[in-house]
Amino acid sequence: MKYIIVDLHTGGFDSTCHSLLSVAMIKTTANFQRLDDLHVRIRHNTFHVTSGSLENTGMDLRKSLSWVDAETARKQILEFLDAPTDVEASTTLKPGYVAIGTNIGFDIMFLKQFLGERTVNNLISHRFEEVTSNFRALQKTGVIGSVNGYMLWQMLAALGITVDSTATRTALENAELALQASVEMHNRIKLLHEALQTYVKKYGGNLKPILKCYREKNPATRVRTLRK
Repeated sequence: MKYIIVDLHTGGFDSTCHSLLSVAMIKTTANFQRLDDLHVRIRHNTFHVTSGSLENTGMDLRKSLSWVDAETARKQILEFLDAPTDVEASTTLKPGYVAIGTNIGFDIMFLKQFLGERTVNNLISHRFEEVTSNFRALQKTGVIGSVNGYMLWQMLAALGITVDSTATRTALENAELALQASVEMHNRIKLLHEALQTYVKKYGGNLKPILKCYREKNPATRVRTLRK
């Protein structure tokens, strides 16, 4: 299964009434090897936006004449996701992508409104990955230190990647940063696994009990697992 790193710029928080303004996707292998990217800015006959959304995204609707219409945008997104012609009606398709993003639940909601719920369900697994949740989970292992907050630039700083915290970025630039964060977290997981293997090899024993310990929720059970 492949990954798609997703970031959207929207005209507000309500997918049923606010306009989808831009869609960025980066396609990678399961090991985060980059395959392709897409960035579409969408022109609507009538834009439904809030003033705050335009300020946050930095999008200028005066430039929208150069953007593509909604139907063209839809075709480009479906082509990028290798969607078959019967994607909307099919009941047998298995999703080929796991979506990753910093606000991926919100983004999937807008994509379903724009592309159709069944279309998205047929292409993208419901088991999407949230960058912030992955970061917090990895932080609990101790391989990432404390942070002052969980904005993307703050998480990147904790991962050793410095970015301008004041910059207004395109959706594709945000997706690029989410990809960097995911790659670095993936590398940290590999290092953690290698460290565990080295520890076990040095002091003897089996790695399986330690991994089983990680899966136990109850602290007392973890202790008993390690003592076996």
